[in-house]
Amino acid sequence: MGIVRKQSIKSTIITYAGFVIGALNYYLLARFFTKQEVGLTRILFNVCSILAGLCALGSIPMFTRFFPYYRDKAKKGMHELLFWTVVINFFGFLLMVFFSLIFRHLIIRKFIGNSALFIQYFYLIYPFTFFLVAYNVYENYANNLHRTALTSFLRETVMRITVLACIALYLFRLIGFGLFIHLFSLVYGVIFLVLLFYLFSIRHFGLEYQASPVTRSLYKRMALYGTFMFGGSVFMLVSQNIDGIMIGSLKGLQYTAVFELANYISMVIMVPQRSISAIASPLIAASWKENDLAAIANLYRKSAMTQLILGIGILGVIWINADNIFHFLPAYKDGKYIILVLGLARVIDLGTGLNYQILLNSRMWKLDFITSVILVIAFIFLNYVLIRKYGMIGSAWSTLMAMTVYNGLRYIFIKWKFGLQPFTSKTLLALISGLVSWQLSSRIPWAGNIYLDIFVRTVLFVLIFGTCTLGLHLSQDMDQTWHKLLVRIKVKSR
Repeated sequence: MGIVRKQSIKSTIITYAGFVIGALNYYLLARFFTKQEVGLTRILFNVCSILAGLCALGSIPMFTRFFPYYRDKAKKGMHELLFWTVVINFFGFLLMVFFSLIFRHLIIRKFIGNSALFIQYFYLIYPFTFFLVAYNVYENYANNLHRTALTSFLRETVMRITVLACIALYLFRLIGFGLFIHLFSLVYGVIFLVLLFYLFSIRHFGLEYQASPVTRSLYKRMALYGTFMFGGSVFMLVSQNIDGIMIGSLKGLQYTAVFELANYISMVIMVPQRSISAIASPLIAASWKENDLAAIANLYRKSAMTQLILGIGILGVIWINADNIFHFLPAYKDGKYIILVLGLARVIDLGTGLNYQILLNSRMWKLDFITSVILVIAFIFLNYVLIRKYGMIGSAWSTLMAMTVYNGLRYIFIKWKFGLQPFTSKTLLALISGLVSWQLSSRIPWAGNIYLDIFVRTVLFVLIFGTCTLGLHLSQDMDQTWHKLLVRIKVKSR
């Protein structure tokens, strides 16, 4: 767990720095752009995220699953696996272009009524998706080389700085909205080129196109695994990005803008999982290769508790300051309770640990694929019905229900087949500590100044919840991190 803790802490810090920049971007977009224009940026991102998953054709999870076999043979083996992954993704991109042109008229009919601006800039999905596909491939490669801090910095920070630069050009009236949205579609191209330069500098850029003995012996297993994972990963991406797309189609881009702001705020809760899973997934794949259940069990329990505590803490800070947040963006205040519902869904996902990564790299990956397909189809149907009836909050409720059922089934499968489960007696203590901390910090009176109120409520909640976490020794990783921090403070104070 040491390498996971060290790398995930670095990635988490970098990611949160990126979220601060992203929050500034959202604020500027909400203040100086129309809701339709803000909605366009979000729906463009959501659509291209799904398309990039389609283009991958299951090659990204396949790369992680079989990377240990290639790494054990030779350095060239890694480059060969990378080569075939690049080829698959490029072929997938060509297929996407072909089918999007064929079904373009159907897409126009679905969006022209409520989201005409998206149709006007529909062609921008091609450069956006191309660079997102390219970056996804090399990001996954770098993660398997344990360069997660770098990839987190590029995706979470550098990309958002690039978007901020585009916004600045618009605000200073150096460019119009048309050029802004074109530059926005190229932001992944910037971080892709930076990552390529880094990999070239450490001599991990090469591509080996000759089939090695490893490929000849494993290609059937790889093809079968990639085929199943293609479906599973696409359905996962659909579940993560379909909300804004369906709201835009059924209600309009202005509603997409409000929902996506609330969704972005709730996604801050997911940063610990993104940081931990990026480094833990290759370790889990290697542990399955060696059939080391003890190592997997250790990662499973520790990740679940650490993620749960961080998720509760982040949601608590967000929710006690919800009114203060929308003081700065009153036009988006309808998103307040969307934050709460989506936040609870994120905490459930965090609290069940690395169940997706464990199933994905185990012999049960087919079962995970089947349940993913069934549940996401049900989620899309539920999303459609609830959005039509209840609007944006209906989409949030469908996400909460789907996340609860999905993680519940994962928990049952892993415990049944492998005897592994992430919960301990301290799980309940963490939940109680979070509720008590929220109750106490939310009851204090208004501080008289919005900035002072945010500061007082946040500090009080963090102090109460942090004291409970460390005093009850809820997380071994957090205890060790706190102890190391105290040691460093003492050393520097001498």
